[in-house]
Parts: sequence; C-alpha cells; structure tokens
Amino acid sequence: MKCLCLIVFLAFVITHSYNDLEVEAASSDGFVSRKGVQFILNGEPFYANGFNAYWLMYEATDPNTRYKVTHALENAAGQGLTIARTWGFRDGGYRALQTNLSSYDEQTFPKLDEKSLLDYLRKNLAGHIEDAQNVLKKPLILGEFGKPSDAPGYTQAQRDAVFTTAFDIIYVSAQKGGAAAGALFWHLISDDMNNFRDAYSISLSEKSSTINIIGQQSRKMNLIGGKGKPGRKNKI
Repeated sequence: MKCLCLIVFLAFVITHSYNDLEVEAASSDGFVSRKGVQFILNGEPFYANGFNAYWLMYEATDPNTRYKVTHALENAAGQGLTIARTWGFRDGGYRALQTNLSSYDEQTFPKLDEKSLLDYLRKNLAGHIEDAQNVLKKPLILGEFGKPSDAPGYTQAQRDAVFTTAFDIIYVSAQKGGAAAGALFWHLISDDMNNFRDAYSISLSEKSSTINIIGQQSRKMNLIGGKGKPGRKNKI
C-alpha cells in the first residue's frame, strides 16, 4: 500500500520547518503541541515519563503474541508511564511493516477499518491545511493520494469515499481563499497501458463513479480559479 494513512501518500508542496515560531496549543484537542519551550496538552503544561519498546509492532502483528503488547502497556500505565516510543520502519523479512519499498503489509494493520482510515485522512489533511494557512503561510497541494483496488475487502465505494473526502477538504479551503490549492490523484494511465496498470491506476476513458467524482472536482476548482468561464480552455 502506498505510504501514509495506508491509503494515501501525502507529498505536500510545503516545507514543515517551524524554526523558532511560537506554536500555540489547541485548548482541548487531545494532542501534545508546543508553546515556547514547553509542551502543552489541553491547555496545560505537559511533562512525561516514558519508555522505548522497539518490538511493539512486531509482536502486535501476530494474534498469538499480541497479548504481550497489551500486558506491557497495562504494566506501564500502572507505573504512571505516559509515553511509548516504538519502531515502525522495519522492512523486509518476516512480519515486516514494509514488504517492499512503499508497499505495506495489510496484516500489520488489521484493526484499522475504512471509517478509521477516512477519519485519519480527514483530520490529517485538515491539520496540514491549517498549518499551511496559519503557521507556514504557504499554499498546499496534496501531491499523491489514492485507494488500491487490491486491498482486502475493496469496493468501488471505498475508493469513491477516499476521493470524495480528500476533494471536499481541498475544495472547502480553496473556496474560502485558504491554503489548499489542489490535489493530484495517484495515478493516471491511458488506454493500452497494461504494463503500467496496477491497483492504483485510473483510466479516464473507463466509466466509473470515481471518474465522475474527479470530473466534478475539476469543474468546481476551475470555477474558483476563473477557468470555468465560457471561452476559456483548461491547460495542463
């Protein structure tokens, strides 16, 4: 599966460098952020004691050994530990997170259902747009996203949901003059290109609901940019 969010690889045309900017924490979003030299959680200074456990992902992939993870976390919580640091980049070999470059093992993520993935996509993309708007003050383009047709339990509706979610978030921001400037789906092929066809490929000559969604988004974005006016031709 393409990197990030299991269903998307977000390649943003922005640089995430905060340098010495003051990042104000959200009041109650449940995420740790920074204000000056302090970490902030729900509006209060956050201090922690934690641990490293590089093996968490490895043991969690096997139902027969998953109890070890639960047991370790319960014991850690009992000692008041609040941060766990683990590895998620092991590639190749048995129970690998990445079976090949940019290809993830679906068995590593059995508990992430479609709704959870869409929620993650929605929050992650919205967060990047907010940062681009308020902190970096730069435009943002979603460089790659898609839904593989070879994912377990795949349906056309799942792909449509991914495209609709990404497009809607981009459009809402763009319509308001926000930082979101567009999105590039992965990936387009033409007719008679079976040697390039894979689980992500989309041919616009084939009729599908996803292609209709792509067309609708193009028209909406073109209208925002003035390209949808009569007599104007869109150029790539």
